[in-house]
Amino acid sequence: MLYSGVFDKKTTELFLLEDEISTELAGSLIWKLAPPKVAPRKPPGPAPYAAYLKGRYFWNRRTRSSIHQAIDYFKEAIAADPEYALAYAGLADAYLLLPAYERIPNTEMMPMARAAAERAIRMDRDLAEPHASLGLLAENYDYDWATAEREFLTALRLNPTYPSARHWYAEYIGTMGRVRESETEFERARSLDPLSAAIPADEAKIFWFNRQYGKAAALARESLALDPTFTLAHLILGASLVDLGNCSGAVAEVGSGIVDNSDTTLTVRTFVNWRCGFHAEAMSTLARLVGEGRAEGTPFMVAAGYAAVGDSDRAQQWLERTVTERGFGLSTLRCNPEFDSIRSGARFRQLLASLRLN
Repeated sequence: MLYSGVFDKKTTELFLLEDEISTELAGSLIWKLAPPKVAPRKPPGPAPYAAYLKGRYFWNRRTRSSIHQAIDYFKEAIAADPEYALAYAGLADAYLLLPAYERIPNTEMMPMARAAAERAIRMDRDLAEPHASLGLLAENYDYDWATAEREFLTALRLNPTYPSARHWYAEYIGTMGRVRESETEFERARSLDPLSAAIPADEAKIFWFNRQYGKAAALARESLALDPTFTLAHLILGASLVDLGNCSGAVAEVGSGIVDNSDTTLTVRTFVNWRCGFHAEAMSTLARLVGEGRAEGTPFMVAAGYAAVGDSDRAQQWLERTVTERGFGLSTLRCNPEFDSIRSGARFRQLLASLRLN
């Protein structure tokens, strides 16, 4: 049997060409050997499609308010077309990210995310997006590393050019210590979505986790070149500058004039100020993070804040509470510098072993 096709890729994108040829050839062979038993689903109408695209735009902004806007648009798309599988996948992704930006329990949002992703798969079993969603959920809620990797790889098999699957898989294997593989996957993700500020910011985070501060700072600056308001990039740049000997720059990057006051920001601000010798400012920020008269902080972030100032007992207590509440962030414990002050402790090592991260 002969196959012919046209592929338009630069020589610098050979890995993408390889993926594209494999996917196209496999699809052709499947069609020849076993034609689909059901007709392909009809495309969405203009209104639900426009709402879905708006949802993805705001979801990519990665702020509390933008994720809420994304949820509204995904629901609008579903209301206009209840059989629109991609809209359910988008809704799952918004529910998955929201606890990182708002004080809302994983136990509230993750079942909703799972239900939306599974509904998308029931509607279209060949859709990559909800499998990537389930991979992120397995990582950040189930603490099931094997399932997380399997779902990410399933998403990439179904659609090798889906940027978020490449992105999240790269981030996942980076936290698991597979830095060289992670860097390759991040390069692929960036080539698939060169306008994403989130992808280089998360790669910067992985390099910071693995103590490659120069690379982390450079990637954070790449992210900020795309979006000067992208909070995570400012935070990783600030944290990296501490170990590059630039405390004044570090404090400026995490200052309230540049970034929001989310729990992630308060944690990194605590870390930076403590490491730079501004202990009073660090303790004041930590008090805001813990609660100080308002809702309690996100358990993992509070644990990281206490670890940053060397309070091992409270850090450990909040880590254990994170496990009990199925909070996000635990997949980073193997390498996250915020926990270096308690890394050698017996309770911390036992926690790593219980999570199969040692």
